[in-house]
This record gives sequence, structure tokens and C-alpha cells, in this order.
Amino acid sequence: MGPIVKTESSSTLSPLFAGLVYAMIVAVTATIIISLLLAMTGLREQSLPLYVYMIHGIAVFTGGFICAKRAGIKGWYRGGILGIIYGLLVTLISYLGFSARVDLDSLVFLVICIAIGAFGGILGINAKR
Repeated sequence: MGPIVKTESSSTLSPLFAGLVYAMIVAVTATIIISLLLAMTGLREQSLPLYVYMIHGIAVFTGGFICAKRAGIKGWYRGGILGIIYGLLVTLISYLGFSARVDLDSLVFLVICIAIGAFGGILGINAKR
């Protein structure tokens, strides 16, 4: 009986899924924390868009980091793919759930998600296990 060879395609989905799960966990947790801070402190709602973009940035970075660390190869590529999926998922949820328009701002958001995810992937691939 010969050794089992692990192919590239079998190791692609699992790290990506793990990164997306971590990104969503970070996004939900940070959203709850910001909501509690808005309710219990003197934070202004006018700065809420800044907090939302910061939450998305931290979530995509974390997801890209985890995805690349688990994959072990092609960090910027895997982090960028995670950024694409995360950005498209958030855009789709905002379009379907809140009737938000898909416009130039959505494209800019997607490009920023790709860049942050790729950066997280670069750092994740170089992190020690």
C-alpha cells in the first residue's frame, strides 16, 4: 500500500472555511462590544461608520491570518481570496437584507477587504506554529 498524497485542492477549502468562521466570530463579537459601548457610554453614533469599517478590517485581517497559517502556503493569495469572499458576503447581506445599493463604495470596500486579507495572509504564513 502506497502513501496517501495530499493534493492542493483538498487543503484549500478547510483553511478558507476556518478563516471565514474566525472572521465572522470576530465581526460578531466586535459588533456586540461596540453596541454595548454605544449603549452604556458616551460614544456618539455619528462615528459609527468608522467603527463598522474598523470591525470589518480586523475581521478580514484575522480571517486572512488564520487561513494562511492553517494552509501553510501562498499566504497573500489565500488571504486575498478570503477578503474577496468576505467582502462579497457582506455586500450581499447588505444588499439583500437592508436594500443597500451596490455602487462604487461597494467596490472600494471589496478592494480594501482584498488588501487587508492579503496582508493578514502574509503575516499568517510567516507566523510560527
